[in-house]
Amino acid sequence: MKTKKIIVVLLIVICVLITCLALTGCNSWSKTKIAIITDIHVLAEAQIGDELTESFQAKSASGQKMLHLSEAIFRSALDQVAQSDATTMLLPGDLTDDGGRISHEMVAAELAKLEEKGIDVYVIPGNHDILNKSKIYDTDEGTETPNVSLEDFREIYKDFGYDETLSTYEGTLSYTANLGKKYRLIAIDVCTYTLNDSGGIENRNAPNLTEGLINWTTEQVAQAKEDGRLPLGMMHFPLMEHRGDFIETINISPNSKVNQSQEFAAALSEAGLNYIFTGHVHSQDISVYEDEHGIVYDIETGCLADYPSPIRYWKADKEDINITTEFLQGIKQEYIPAYAQEDSYSLINDYRNFASNYSDGAMLAKFKSKLSADTIASLLDSAGLDDPEGLAEVLKSIIIDPLLDQFLNMEIYGKRDSLQSIAAKYGVTLPETDYPTIMSVLMSFVKANTAGDENASVDSDAYQILKYAVYSIFNELGPFYNLAQNIVGMLPDVNLRIAAQSLFQTDELDLVALDIEDILVPLVADYLDISPTADIYEVLEALSNMHFEEMLFGIELQNYFDKDNGTIRLGALLDEFLFDIAKDNLTVDTPPADNNIRINRETLEATPLS
Repeated sequence: MKTKKIIVVLLIVICVLITCLALTGCNSWSKTKIAIITDIHVLAEAQIGDELTESFQAKSASGQKMLHLSEAIFRSALDQVAQSDATTMLLPGDLTDDGGRISHEMVAAELAKLEEKGIDVYVIPGNHDILNKSKIYDTDEGTETPNVSLEDFREIYKDFGYDETLSTYEGTLSYTANLGKKYRLIAIDVCTYTLNDSGGIENRNAPNLTEGLINWTTEQVAQAKEDGRLPLGMMHFPLMEHRGDFIETINISPNSKVNQSQEFAAALSEAGLNYIFTGHVHSQDISVYEDEHGIVYDIETGCLADYPSPIRYWKADKEDINITTEFLQGIKQEYIPAYAQEDSYSLINDYRNFASNYSDGAMLAKFKSKLSADTIASLLDSAGLDDPEGLAEVLKSIIIDPLLDQFLNMEIYGKRDSLQSIAAKYGVTLPETDYPTIMSVLMSFVKANTAGDENASVDSDAYQILKYAVYSIFNELGPFYNLAQNIVGMLPDVNLRIAAQSLFQTDELDLVALDIEDILVPLVADYLDISPTADIYEVLEALSNMHFEEMLFGIELQNYFDKDNGTIRLGALLDEFLFDIAKDNLTVDTPPADNNIRINRETLEATPLS
């Protein structure tokens, strides 16, 4: 009898164990949840020195990042990750903004605290991190401070991937490491490390993917699969273009993806890697490469130091991969530096709105910093105008900068000096919105891209206001054109407000009423093979007989010239450009969704995740 009881008990214990093992097996995929933050661009407070110096102000004006808060943002984001159920965190590069050792050591110290809370951390460098020109911004010129080499980076971040390597690739900081029991990370360092004469990196913003690194990567993917592990890629530069064919065609951002992009994507697909985490472009986007071998999801995460400070999560269960996004909820009081205390309430309680407003102001400063006097001089030269010494600088300071300020800061609504008042003068009523300025409308499109929320349409209120804002340029340009006439002394009289009137009332630019034959015809006569004394109708007829598709991204521009009425259908042209030619991931999202998706593990098909 005793023996029977023992057998029964043993059977029960065995059944319980089998059940537990079965349940563990069913849930084993869900034990690893990966958090991803990237492009944290930390400029440690110890390296900032004095946020009021000219050197730091110039540094801040060169981009949209909240550098003065980058340390506080980073520390707050780590706390937010620590409160999640993530077991692992990946950082695909640009850990610092200018590669200063002070900032790198601060980042590593904070990552160590996160690991002490049980979250494993793995990093890879970005183009900002190594052998950069680093400064402490304590004077108006700044004081040079030590940067880090490849060896320094490996040593500083040895606890975050580099002491766990299974394989490395010589000359880079690429490595592989196991994540939990089911995954293998393949960290691919494609940064450029060719030194220039001053000891810095030559063309640091360009990726440097080599055939050898492609081969090593595909070998590591194959090895991971042979070992029964799901390979996951991590790389700073995106695998493919995330802003559509238009951006790629015009080559406005040549380093927005890895070199040999198509070849590498095809090699990864054939090897069997389906997921790669990237950054660099500071936008929130998921793009897909697909061929006969398989599918690769390029999961690009936006910049943590810029609006809206995204944090991604990647988690697998038995049937699906779930990719979700949350945004930084706020900065903790204890992390806010002394010089930002006046913004404490907003940083703690209304961070997203603070970051949004900061981004608006930073973009305007960036516009001005990019539109240099040298750029204006080049434009003058290309137009055949002489540039006496100092003319470009005068035009920039007296005309260009004030015009930008006046236009972008123009209020949308109001009785005087607003877009609403200009539109009303031409008989047009604006749609009612909450946008305060033209800059806020423009930035709504930019921020939709950085947040992975491109959802504009040709009928949207925001786009209608943006179109009217473009028309209003002609209304506002008059006084500045007159000033330019006085400075340059070669420009004919033009009534630009006639152009504004025709645009607001008909969506067409009336070239006849504008009376610009004297300035336009001499510029285009040779190109169009027409007489220098031709009129506007003859110019438009010649333009209508030309085919511009190859030069203008497929736009059949001749369809927008009305040679009989002497007008250009500018409104319709803007519609086609923004919502047909350049729409993908700029104004309209290209599937899959950028923030929250579910991917079937077997079919690799993606569906939105609410």
